[in-house]
Amino acid sequence: MPETLERPSRKSTFTQSKYRTLAKQLRQQIERGTLKPGDRLPSFVELRARHGATPTTANQVYGLLEQEGLIQRQQGRGTFVAERKRTLTGNIGFVGGVFLHPQRSPFKMYLMKGVQLATEAARQHLLYLGTDHSLNVSAFSKVDGVLICNIEDPRPVLQNLPAGLPHVALLNINEGVTSVVADDHGGSKMAVKHLASSGHRRIACLMEKMPSLPRRRFAGYSDGLLEAGIEANPAWARLTQKVAMGENREPYLEWGRREMRLWLDEGFGKLNCTAIFVQNEMAAIGVMQILQQEGWKVPEDISVMGFDGTELCDYAMPRLTAMESPLEQIGAKAVEILNRQIAGETPEIQTITLPVRLRHGGSTAANVRNRAREQVE
Repeated sequence: MPETLERPSRKSTFTQSKYRTLAKQLRQQIERGTLKPGDRLPSFVELRARHGATPTTANQVYGLLEQEGLIQRQQGRGTFVAERKRTLTGNIGFVGGVFLHPQRSPFKMYLMKGVQLATEAARQHLLYLGTDHSLNVSAFSKVDGVLICNIEDPRPVLQNLPAGLPHVALLNINEGVTSVVADDHGGSKMAVKHLASSGHRRIACLMEKMPSLPRRRFAGYSDGLLEAGIEANPAWARLTQKVAMGENREPYLEWGRREMRLWLDEGFGKLNCTAIFVQNEMAAIGVMQILQQEGWKVPEDISVMGFDGTELCDYAMPRLTAMESPLEQIGAKAVEILNRQIAGETPEIQTITLPVRLRHGGSTAANVRNRAREQVE
């Protein structure tokens, strides 16, 4: 059933603006999917009874919507919502903060490079639609599909999407949406395996505890310890609140520095950990800086590993060892899948997980303490 339409403020004959208001309300119900293709619209008699619309006004309302291709009149049957015949614009919409200032972050730069190369190859243009907190809803009519990037809860975006508009998520696994992500869980297991194979048995971990991406990485860290036969100590893991978002977002470099300093003040040294795995490369560099300031040698005293593995790792001293995410491939794959949807394919909703790989650096080494202990024994 259609939503109740607003009654005019006066019981007079509909003016030109009021018939457009009634048409606007019906149009919004169709675009939101409340009225779906094939649904029957009220007859002229029903419009008059519900809204005081004269036959002339009702004819104007339906005539306008018919011109827009939103409805179709069938002789002897009534008026129905039409199947949408979308005219392609050549534009791809992008929702998410990753779009902004990619040159400031190698992570953003590589992801957007994949998106841009794929859209350019398809002779398409990218149109930024804001974030889930600042969505340009009116621009949805100007795009053929939408990429939803790194949005933890996509419901505010999905609720505003016109019915049938193709969409694909990047980086985050979103229920009910085809998603393209890195193997964050498997990559973290590989990181622990790399450290364990170098003799590390006390491996610390620094991550956020709320967003789904670090949760997947922490789960991989925990499973990696289990597979390596290491009994996990809860004190080895420091799980913090979500890093502030928006304009006041705390850079991960500062977050890593601050959390490592606090951890040292709270007795990190007493844990005797010989390695630490950090949520991402930026935070790992911050952790490494604080450890070095406090007299720890990396990797002689402690090995440090991160995630994402962009060229930023090369700027650390020593070069950071990290799990490398296929950021460019994620962007390109998401565009490929979105374009298949735009072309009319209706693939089942799935999560496509791309593999990560180890990027070797100088911040990890064999656990000298364990080796010395083995030699003594």
